[in-house]
Amino acid sequence: MKQDTSPGSTAKSKKIRSYAAKTCGYLLLFFMMYFLLLGLFLLSVKTIPRDRVLPNLKRSAEFLKDKDPLAMEIEGILASRRDYTCDPYFLCILYYQDSENAAYTIAKAPYYTEEKEVAPRMFYHAVTNDPPANTEYLRYWHGGTAIVRVLLLFTDLVGIYRLFAIVFALLYLLLTTLLLLHKHLSLWVCLSVCFAAGSLWFAAGAIEFIWSALLMLLFSLIVTLLCRYRKEKLFAPLCLVVGMLTAFLDFLTYETVTLTVPAVLFCGLCLANNKDIKQVAKQSAKGAAAWLFGYVCMWAGKWVYAALILQENVMPYVTGHIEERLVGEMPLPDSYLAGSFVLLHREFAALFPFGYGKAGLVLGLMGLLVLAAFCYVFHKKGADRRVLLLYLLWSLVPILRFLVLRNHTATHIAYTFRALMGTVLAWTLMLVQGLDLSPFQKKHQTSRKR
Repeated sequence: MKQDTSPGSTAKSKKIRSYAAKTCGYLLLFFMMYFLLLGLFLLSVKTIPRDRVLPNLKRSAEFLKDKDPLAMEIEGILASRRDYTCDPYFLCILYYQDSENAAYTIAKAPYYTEEKEVAPRMFYHAVTNDPPANTEYLRYWHGGTAIVRVLLLFTDLVGIYRLFAIVFALLYLLLTTLLLLHKHLSLWVCLSVCFAAGSLWFAAGAIEFIWSALLMLLFSLIVTLLCRYRKEKLFAPLCLVVGMLTAFLDFLTYETVTLTVPAVLFCGLCLANNKDIKQVAKQSAKGAAAWLFGYVCMWAGKWVYAALILQENVMPYVTGHIEERLVGEMPLPDSYLAGSFVLLHREFAALFPFGYGKAGLVLGLMGLLVLAAFCYVFHKKGADRRVLLLYLLWSLVPILRFLVLRNHTATHIAYTFRALMGTVLAWTLMLVQGLDLSPFQKKHQTSRKR
């Protein structure tokens, strides 16, 4: 039987081999990252016994013990909630990680809890009385404990908050410097607007909230460099890595920003560099698929690891919590449509300035009216609808996340609303794309000549 050696058949064969090679490359990258992160986690717990971090854990517990679990930096402003519930749980899990049995305690994530006690007091009781752990939190990696464990060798929780705030500010300043140096003023403005909308400055005040913010800023910084040096093909592999890191570090807070904000920024930078819109859309779609693969598989990887180490079936525990987050009880109307509308309204209402009391609401509505008038006067004729569609699709990702994880979103609105930063960034770039700014540019050029 003769082999088909026609040009069409040869090209198809090469395409299949190329696709197979890329798939193998992504799988290899995934497993390398998986075992690297797991190895570093084990190393952190194994080499840093609890006694070495106990003094700073006790100081942290002393700081937390009288805190209101739902404390707000600004009274009545939901976005300013410190949420002294998650951090005590986080530190309690860290406290019960045993260097003598690192693999087991990482798999099970045991900790101590009391049904009628608030989290700060519970954590204080745990570190001062050392009761045995009586529950577990195995459905997440809690990988951030590996980093915080190292930091606790040098400082307590207050010092860690300050350190994270400094790192956060430095990443934002570096990103600002890069964008402005490369003359991407409109992108920087849109990015700053999206950060402001998410009241991101409060995220540095909680260990559980900071990971997604730091990853988002770091990946945005890398994306800016990729586009500067024409290395756009690395975007999808990096999305895979960032998706894995998000699942490893994050506590299911506003995790999608580690994808949406850098991806929308990537699209904006590529289009500013005159890249073909079809190619940009294709690369960003690959990035989304890679991020989702990395996130989901890394999360599932914790369950596999737990099942192997604990030698038990963990799926009933995991699937029970997944079912709760998807269809569990929630403070919403029974009707799906009515409930979804209320849910999305609450999320958008928490954005700055709308979530900052009556004055913020009035200011926000006035701003929208001015913006609408500005768009009416300066709208661009013949704006590229493909670009607008690309940004619109990206803006829907956080909304889809809210509608899928309805229970989690409704219960934890104090931080889940920050996922809308990706939506805000996409919408502001749609505005820039749809506006005719040439009159202002000409005026600026004339003034410079004078």
